[in-house]
Amino acid sequence: GAGDSLAVPAEAKANAVIEAVVTRLAAEHGIDEACPPSRSISLARRRLDADPARAWDLEDLARGVGVTPVTLQRGFRDCIGATVAGYAQAIRLGEARGRLTNGRETRPLSAIAHAAGFASVTAFVRAYQRVFGETPTRTRADSVRYFDGDHIESG
Repeated sequence: GAGDSLAVPAEAKANAVIEAVVTRLAAEHGIDEACPPSRSISLARRRLDADPARAWDLEDLARGVGVTPVTLQRGFRDCIGATVAGYAQAIRLGEARGRLTNGRETRPLSAIAHAAGFASVTAFVRAYQRVFGETPTRTRADSVRYFDGDHIESG
Protein backbone atom coordinates (compact mmCIF):
# COMPACT_ATOMS: atom_id res chain seq x y z
CA GLY A 1 0.00 0.00 0.00
CA ALA A 2 0.87 3.66 0.24
CA GLY A 3 2.57 3.19 3.61
CA ASP A 4 5.04 0.67 2.10
CA SER A 5 6.64 3.31 -0.11
CA LEU A 6 7.43 5.40 2.98
CA ALA A 7 9.03 2.45 4.80
CA VAL A 8 11.93 2.11 2.36
CA PRO A 9 13.17 5.73 2.61
CA ALA A 10 12.72 5.65 6.41
CA GLU A 11 14.70 2.41 6.66
CA ALA A 12 17.41 3.81 4.37
CA LYS A 13 17.65 6.94 6.55
CA ALA A 14 17.84 4.85 9.73
CA ASN A 15 20.57 2.68 8.22
CA ALA A 16 22.50 5.79 7.14
CA VAL A 17 22.31 7.20 10.68
CA ILE A 18 23.43 3.90 12.21
CA GLU A 19 26.32 3.66 9.74
CA ALA A 20 27.39 7.24 10.52
CA VAL A 21 27.31 6.59 14.28
CA VAL A 22 29.28 3.35 13.97
CA THR A 23 31.83 5.01 11.67
CA ARG A 24 32.29 7.93 14.09
CA LEU A 25 32.59 5.68 17.14
CA ALA A 26 35.09 3.48 15.32
CA ALA A 27 37.16 6.51 14.32
CA GLU A 28 37.12 8.02 17.82
CA HIS A 29 37.25 4.94 20.04
CA GLY A 30 38.18 1.95 17.90
CA ILE A 31 36.03 -0.76 16.41
CA ASP A 32 35.56 -2.57 19.76
CA GLU A 33 33.53 0.41 21.05
CA ALA A 34 31.64 0.86 17.80
CA CYS A 35 30.73 -2.80 17.53
CA PRO A 36 31.08 -4.30 21.04
CA PRO A 37 30.79 -7.98 20.11
CA SER A 38 33.82 -7.48 17.90
CA ARG A 39 36.62 -8.26 20.35
CA SER A 40 36.86 -11.59 18.54
CA ILE A 41 36.76 -9.71 15.23
CA SER A 42 39.62 -7.45 16.29
CA LEU A 43 41.68 -10.43 17.42
CA ALA A 44 40.98 -12.28 14.19
CA ARG A 45 41.87 -9.21 12.11
CA ARG A 46 45.16 -8.85 13.98
CA ARG A 47 45.98 -12.48 13.24
CA LEU A 48 45.06 -12.15 9.57
CA ASP A 49 46.98 -8.87 9.26
CA ALA A 50 50.08 -10.33 10.93
CA ASP A 51 50.29 -13.31 8.60
CA PRO A 52 48.42 -12.55 5.37
CA ALA A 53 50.11 -15.26 3.32
CA ARG A 54 49.00 -18.04 5.67
CA ALA A 55 46.25 -20.35 4.44
CA TRP A 56 43.87 -19.62 7.32
CA ASP A 57 41.29 -22.21 8.32
CA LEU A 58 38.05 -20.57 9.47
CA GLU A 59 37.49 -23.11 12.25
CA ASP A 60 41.02 -22.72 13.62
CA LEU A 61 40.84 -18.92 13.43
CA ALA A 62 37.45 -18.87 15.19
CA ARG A 63 38.63 -21.29 17.88
CA GLY A 64 41.75 -19.17 18.39
CA VAL A 65 39.66 -16.08 19.15
CA GLY A 66 37.07 -17.91 21.26
CA VAL A 67 34.00 -18.02 19.02
CA THR A 68 32.33 -20.39 16.59
CA PRO A 69 32.98 -20.10 12.84
CA VAL A 70 29.38 -18.92 12.32
CA THR A 71 29.78 -16.19 14.97
CA LEU A 72 33.09 -15.07 13.48
CA GLN A 73 31.66 -14.98 9.95
CA ARG A 74 28.56 -13.07 11.11
CA GLY A 75 30.71 -10.62 13.08
CA PHE A 76 32.91 -9.91 10.07
CA ARG A 77 29.86 -9.28 7.87
CA ASP A 78 28.18 -7.05 10.49
CA CYS A 79 31.23 -5.06 11.64
CA ILE A 80 33.49 -5.03 8.59
CA GLY A 81 31.13 -5.68 5.71
CA ALA A 82 33.14 -8.60 4.36
CA THR A 83 33.52 -12.31 4.92
CA VAL A 84 36.62 -13.62 6.68
CA ALA A 85 37.89 -14.95 3.34
CA GLY A 86 37.12 -11.65 1.61
CA TYR A 87 39.01 -9.72 4.28
CA ALA A 88 41.99 -12.10 4.05
CA GLN A 89 42.05 -11.76 0.27
CA ALA A 90 41.93 -7.96 0.49
CA ILE A 91 44.96 -8.04 2.81
CA ARG A 92 46.81 -10.35 0.39
CA LEU A 93 45.99 -8.18 -2.60
CA GLY A 94 47.12 -5.08 -0.74
CA GLU A 95 50.43 -6.76 0.10
CA ALA A 96 50.95 -7.76 -3.52
CA ARG A 97 50.02 -4.31 -4.83
CA GLY A 98 52.51 -2.75 -2.43
CA ARG A 99 55.22 -4.97 -3.85
CA LEU A 100 54.20 -4.24 -7.45
CA THR A 101 54.16 -0.48 -6.94
CA ASN A 102 57.46 -0.53 -5.08
CA GLY A 103 59.44 0.05 -8.28
CA ARG A 104 62.32 -2.02 -6.90
CA GLU A 105 60.60 -5.42 -6.70
CA THR A 106 62.27 -7.69 -9.24
CA ARG A 107 60.81 -11.09 -8.40
CA PRO A 108 58.57 -12.75 -10.99
CA LEU A 109 54.81 -12.36 -10.67
CA SER A 110 54.51 -15.98 -9.55
CA ALA A 111 56.82 -15.31 -6.58
CA ILE A 112 54.88 -12.19 -5.60
CA ALA A 113 51.58 -14.09 -5.83
CA HIS A 114 52.97 -16.94 -3.72
CA ALA A 115 54.46 -14.55 -1.13
CA ALA A 116 51.05 -12.89 -0.82
CA GLY A 117 49.41 -16.25 -0.12
CA PHE A 118 47.87 -17.11 -3.48
CA ALA A 119 48.06 -20.76 -4.49
CA SER A 120 48.18 -19.94 -8.19
CA VAL A 121 49.12 -17.03 -10.42
CA THR A 122 45.82 -17.41 -12.28
CA ALA A 123 43.78 -16.95 -9.09
CA PHE A 124 45.95 -14.00 -8.13
CA VAL A 125 45.62 -12.27 -11.51
CA ARG A 126 41.83 -12.74 -11.58
CA ALA A 127 41.35 -11.40 -8.06
CA TYR A 128 43.78 -8.53 -8.63
CA GLN A 129 42.11 -7.45 -11.86
CA ARG A 130 38.64 -7.67 -10.31
CA VAL A 131 39.67 -5.43 -7.38
CA PHE A 132 42.07 -2.96 -9.02
CA GLY A 133 40.70 -2.89 -12.58
CA GLU A 134 44.06 -3.68 -14.16
CA THR A 135 46.45 -6.59 -14.33
CA PRO A 136 49.36 -6.89 -11.93
CA THR A 137 51.65 -6.67 -14.95
CA ARG A 138 50.16 -3.27 -15.86
CA THR A 139 50.57 -2.03 -12.28
CA ARG A 140 54.20 -3.09 -12.27
CA ALA A 141 54.91 -1.57 -15.69
CA ASP A 142 53.35 1.76 -14.68
CA SER A 143 55.32 1.79 -11.42
CA VAL A 144 58.60 0.99 -13.15
CA ARG A 145 57.99 3.83 -15.64
CA TYR A 146 57.22 6.17 -12.76
CA PHE A 147 60.38 5.25 -10.85
CA ASP A 148 62.53 5.35 -13.99
CA GLY A 149 61.72 9.02 -14.45
CA ASP A 150 59.08 8.84 -17.16
CA HIS A 151 56.71 10.56 -14.74
CA ILE A 152 56.60 14.31 -15.25
CA GLU A 153 54.83 16.54 -12.75
CA SER A 154 52.35 18.86 -14.39
CA GLY A 155 51.59 22.18 -12.96
